[in-house]
Amino acid sequence: MRTAAYVGLVMWAAGCASPAVKPPKAEVVSNPPRPDAPLELRVEIARAQAQGPSGIPALARIVHRSGVPPEVRDRAVLGIAEIGGAEAVTFLRGLLSSKDAALRGAAVRGLGITGSAQDAAAVALAWDDPALQDFREDVLFTLGRIGTEAQAGILVSALLSGRAELIAAAGRALALWGRREIRLAPRVRQALAQAARHEAAVVRRAVAMAFATAFEPGETDLDLLVALAKDADGEVRMQAVRGLARRGATREVEAALEDPDWRVRVEAVRGLSTREAGAAGRAAVARWLEGLKGPWEAPWAHPALEALRRLWPYAGEEAVWKAIEALEAASPAGDPLALGERACLLAAARVRHEGDAAPLLSCRRGPWPERAFGALLAAFIEKGSPAFGPKAVRRLVDEGPPRLRAALTGAAILSPDPEVRALGLERAAAVLRGGDLLSAVEIADAIARIAPDESGAIRAIASATVS
Repeated sequence: MRTAAYVGLVMWAAGCASPAVKPPKAEVVSNPPRPDAPLELRVEIARAQAQGPSGIPALARIVHRSGVPPEVRDRAVLGIAEIGGAEAVTFLRGLLSSKDAALRGAAVRGLGITGSAQDAAAVALAWDDPALQDFREDVLFTLGRIGTEAQAGILVSALLSGRAELIAAAGRALALWGRREIRLAPRVRQALAQAARHEAAVVRRAVAMAFATAFEPGETDLDLLVALAKDADGEVRMQAVRGLARRGATREVEAALEDPDWRVRVEAVRGLSTREAGAAGRAAVARWLEGLKGPWEAPWAHPALEALRRLWPYAGEEAVWKAIEALEAASPAGDPLALGERACLLAAARVRHEGDAAPLLSCRRGPWPERAFGALLAAFIEKGSPAFGPKAVRRLVDEGPPRLRAALTGAAILSPDPEVRALGLERAAAVLRGGDLLSAVEIADAIARIAPDESGAIRAIASATVS
């Protein structure tokens, strides 16, 4: 919505004719009803939801209409929740007191989508509702999204319930609490620690996720995460490595670079490439990358490519550049897509190291998507790289791949180089005069990133258009 608004405002300010805009398509509805649900009702729900808030009354009528299959009625309730807003919340709150247990359960799920902490106490009552025992996982999901420390007792009860599905749901809810910056009380941590020894991998995954994202790490978290990083399940180890990285356990994270599961290695690369890990972390990744042997094929290549994506901007560091040169000297076999990205990322590192744009402009990207290649070029332009001065940028926005010109023009608008920025404003005006909606969206996205004076940026483009 914001991008669309910028498109209209920018084109109006530039004195351009507004392009014909087709009506928005109905959103793809998540959790669609089963194929045996009446087609007419499914279409009715989709149309009502596409109307936004004005479609809520129609969806509410479907919910209360007699003879509607349960799965269709549930879809209508979720449709209201996905629309959101005050009217949706009021409707869902009303459903919590319905005599129909299934509707109360649907309301619990819906409030997890659009409710707030004000609804947490009412949702918590559903935990002990005898008619809603089959909805306890939904209660935990919703409390994860909108619950507060006042509902910690329910999550502890779930963790100690002995039921794998409830323990896992509670762990996932507590992982959401970490992202919401809610502290974990000692009794919650104790219950989580107990669950970390559960035989079901799905439980241990959720526990590892909760500890990995905990807002304020506890004193015993590190020991638990170290143990979980040795778990037999790869996803458990992946979550544990993420948590270890957040706590600065560099040695343990570096050891995970040799994990047999590629997902764990990706997480280790990310953990060692953070600002907190600094040059020492990047050096560890560079040493690992330099010693890699094997074909660049999925999934083996994923960690290596992730390392290159994070290392190339630091080509000026000795350890990183040593790895880059070693990779350049090799001629590995592999998947053309992976090899194409590898070639362009190595070229980007050389541009960063030597200040000459030629290696990147001529990299053999093969089937690596043009859009991804354009994002790499845009990164240099936005940062004001000397390799992409006015002459190079002018050639790119005038003669580069047609589908990338608008995006690169948007990058030029954001450049700290005044000449490149002026060129971007000039070309942006030309793009807007052309009336192409997709290109205008690219320009509007760039303008939206100019903070805080967005209106000033619009006036600048309008002025460039007039001149």
